[in-house]
Amino acid sequence: MSEQAMRLESAGILTLHASAVRIDGQALVFLGPSGTGKSTICRLLSDLSEPLVDDSTYVLYREGRGWLVGEARAPAYEEAFLTGRTAGLDGVPLRAVFRLRQAAATRLEPLPAWQTCAYLVEALGWHRFRPAGMNRAIFARLAAIARSVPGYRLHFDLSGQIVHVLRETLQLEAESWSSEEDRPWRIRRNPSM
Repeated sequence: MSEQAMRLESAGILTLHASAVRIDGQALVFLGPSGTGKSTICRLLSDLSEPLVDDSTYVLYREGRGWLVGEARAPAYEEAFLTGRTAGLDGVPLRAVFRLRQAAATRLEPLPAWQTCAYLVEALGWHRFRPAGMNRAIFARLAAIARSVPGYRLHFDLSGQIVHVLRETLQLEAESWSSEEDRPWRIRRNPSM
């Protein structure tokens, strides 16, 4: 584990091995070990989305009621690394987390929060070299993310049907919230932060 990752984590900024895209100004994060299709899913979704960054390491951090996703190597994150503050970071609101599996047919399964948390732990890379208190704090953050953002297991094929499945799922999910204010991915930016 790098010293930089440890400092970011102590500042409340978590680093994940993942891929991510931006759709309608919100981030979809795709998790899975090497070879599960994190880059492939971004290519398949290129007509629907834009890559969040061209990288395989992302950061998650809390702002207001929500969680933001951003590039792990941006200059602002280096500043956060040095100062321990998230002010000035330019992240995208986290909309959903997906654990990828390549399959013969595309389908999406909602995950319970505990399973989403387990996949986030896997993407974070659990290291025994962290102090125990830091592990507890990190796990608490991952559990909070999993409780506030929907998680899915995404079985996908290379047919491109994933675009339709995701669009429909995100639309149905958005319609299930009674108002914009109730949505867990809604970020309220405080200008004084």
